[in-house]
Amino acid sequence: MKSVFALLVMMAVVAGCATVKTSDIEFWSEADPKVNIKAYKSYAWLGDIALVRDPARELANAGFNPQTEMKFLIDRELRDSGFTENAAAPDLLVAAALGVDMASMELVKDDETHQARLRDVPKGGVALILVDAKTKTVVWLGHATADVQEVRDAEFSRARMDYAISKLAARIGK
Repeated sequence: MKSVFALLVMMAVVAGCATVKTSDIEFWSEADPKVNIKAYKSYAWLGDIALVRDPARELANAGFNPQTEMKFLIDRELRDSGFTENAAAPDLLVAAALGVDMASMELVKDDETHQARLRDVPKGGVALILVDAKTKTVVWLGHATADVQEVRDAEFSRARMDYAISKLAARIGK
């Protein structure tokens, strides 16, 4: 009986540690209404994932390489959606970017005074762009933005990036 109780306690602790706050992550996407994304079967990367903004070098100090992780996650999601990587003759070209702005400000309503005031709200974001390889036109564009969290160890950041990329990629073809 003690071993069953110990196992239940350990499972509760592990489940509690696995919880990652994602409610602040917001998504936006837009697709060319004339294009059937599901008709595309293959993709190739247009280039490296761009680091758009990181003046405080937050991403460089993340404890992992966010560009490599992001590419891995996007590749996984595209494969899971039925796309195959084909650098020689792709249907789609994939471009992506990420950035952090630790100086981002936001207008918030003070609960006590009911007055609006500026508050520091560091933000981060990822963008994903799909381009028709033949016509060179954007057929799908999406991004996810989030507040930079105070708890920023590598596993926490990886889990949030995984969530953001998974949810963003789920919007492709919808």
